[in-house]
Parts: sequence; structure tokens; C-alpha cells
Amino acid sequence: MTRAPGVALLFLAAAGILLLLVAAAMIWGGIAIPDLVRAQIPDAALVDSAEVGGAMVALGGLAGILGIVHLAAIPALRRGQPVVVIAGIMVSATLAVLAAASATGALVALASASGSVQTMLPAAIGLVLVAGAYGWLGAVLIGVRNRARSRD
Repeated sequence: MTRAPGVALLFLAAAGILLLLVAAAMIWGGIAIPDLVRAQIPDAALVDSAEVGGAMVALGGLAGILGIVHLAAIPALRRGQPVVVIAGIMVSATLAVLAAASATGALVALASASGSVQTMLPAAIGLVLVAGAYGWLGAVLIGVRNRARSRD
């Protein structure tokens, strides 16, 4: 099987490290400062600090697992293992769609005036960039798969 290009592996490494940093920050925030985070949520939301902290820890754990998956895929993609290439295509497509849907949600919040321009516009722009990056990674991995199939 053909190996994945170095730029794709670099993207996976950077995204994996970033996800691990986000995971550590969310877990720390959920444990250490849930009251401060709860204070930022409108009073209409009927949640307490323990619920906010628990949700932050759970989401941080999920981000950590996703970061580990990114980093664990790198050696297998270097060797061109077919199962990992296919799994990488699926994960890339899923994350691209999730980021695009989240960007759409941020723009809807901005258009409906339920979110501020200072938070929703940068979030939407960042999420569109993330969606594009994962779309690009998926296309690269599809190319790797197609080159390998054409050689077989």
C-alpha cells in the first residue's frame, strides 16, 4: 500500500497534539473552576456547577481519546496499512461534516442574534477552516487508497 504524504502526517500530529491540549484544559476546567464556567451561562439554562463540570470533564475525555486516535494513526499510515487508511477516510469525513455543521450552527446563532459577533463569527470561521482541513485530509487519504488499488 502507498504511504500517506508527510504533510498529511504532520496535520495529524498537529491536530492530535492540539486535541490533547484542549482535553487537558477542559478536564482541568471541569474539575477546578466549574463555578466560573457556570457563571458564563445564561440563568435560563437550568444547570448547576457540578453538571457543567461533569460535562466539561466528559467532553475533555472525548477530545483526549480523539487526540490519541490521531497520533496513533500516524505510524500505521506511514506503513500504508489499508485498514487504517480506510478508517482515516471515515474519521476525516465525519470530522469535516461535524465541523461544517457546527459552523452552520454558529452562523445561525449569529443571524438570530442569540450569539454575539465577537464569539460566533470567529468560531464559524475557525470551524470552516477545520472542515476544509479535514476534507483535504480525507481527499489525500482517498488518493493514497486509489494509488494502492491501481498498483494491485
